[in-house]
Amino acid sequence: MTEREVGQVKFFDHKKGFGFIDVLKPDSDYYGQEVFFHFSEINCKSQFKKVIPGEIVSFVVSNKEGDDKKKVCTDITGVYNAVMLVDNDSFVYKVNKKRSFRSADDEPATEDDEER
Repeated sequence: MTEREVGQVKFFDHKKGFGFIDVLKPDSDYYGQEVFFHFSEINCKSQFKKVIPGEIVSFVVSNKEGDDKKKVCTDITGVYNAVMLVDNDSFVYKVNKKRSFRSADDEPATEDDEER
């Protein structure tokens, strides 16, 4: 049996279909690492396979097919088979990019700041 890991979704681009999960399990060989995943590995009831940044998930770390040096997440589910946020019947989650607010004492925003 393969060892299941616990991690937090750091990033997910639903248009491109990939993201990264930060491994949280302290006794894991991958603790503190961000591991790549493809949306096809998400096991949810919804036809829209997606995860929410910040969501805690359970998964297996496997070798990437064709490249044993790279690791990927497979079999992504809710922790202890809990319902994933995308499958929640009571709520709809929408992810918006976090905005930063500057006070009048801060330096004026540059073009680089506006693009972020």
